[in-house]
Amino acid sequence: MNSLYSKLVDYYPMDYWHTDSDQLDSALGYVELAMGAGTGVSVSTGPSGSAIAFDGTANSWFGGSLADDGPDFGDIDFSFGIWVFLTSTAADRIILAKEWSAAATKEYRLYYNQAADRFRWTVYKAGGVGVSIDADNLGAPATNRWYFIRAYHDAANDDMGIQVNLNAVDNGATGGAMQEGTADFEVSVWDSGSNAMIGRLTQLGYWQRLLEQQEHAYLYNNGRGRTWPLGFGRYDPLQHNRRLRRRRVS
Repeated sequence: MNSLYSKLVDYYPMDYWHTDSDQLDSALGYVELAMGAGTGVSVSTGPSGSAIAFDGTANSWFGGSLADDGPDFGDIDFSFGIWVFLTSTAADRIILAKEWSAAATKEYRLYYNQAADRFRWTVYKAGGVGVSIDADNLGAPATNRWYFIRAYHDAANDDMGIQVNLNAVDNGATGGAMQEGTADFEVSVWDSGSNAMIGRLTQLGYWQRLLEQQEHAYLYNNGRGRTWPLGFGRYDPLQHNRRLRRRRVS
């Protein structure tokens, strides 16, 4: 098992934000995500601490222009990990996305697809051509229940996959290289307001590598989850002391 800090690009415990500037804290002190319009979000409870609740309005999202600093991957190995709690499945519910309506903006989308009644992971090739994998090994997710989702892209093998809790991985071929989309990275919506999440999200991390199955199981922690710091591997406390000092729920 690698250190979970190996090639960790950023991590958001999603337990606190600056109410004065409406920014979601990065545990690493890197990119702090701006809030939509400062409404529609609140602090709630998660499997391993706090979470952010989203009410489904167009303003209940975090994101921003992260072309240089955020999860702007293109055709490389990468993984997302996040805990998801759906309150409503009456429509598509976005978990995270880097996708607007124009073809050149599209890179990836992780969401609940209402028609299929599945969590779905989509990546985009040149021209905005989407390739999707559904979490069929989980099946239909229930409302008011926490799920840990890992979504990844394997560039060397042109492969993509999604795993929910400790169910088997659903994976498939992308059929070509991913494009590097120009959209902003957004949490709980795509295209700055579409298909907004109604539910809760917490413990969002992304890595510039493929997470191992053992690491996925460690983060899942028998349904109890992990919170920051992740408690495995090395990290420099001085690097994170600013985040740890102010960690609180407001």
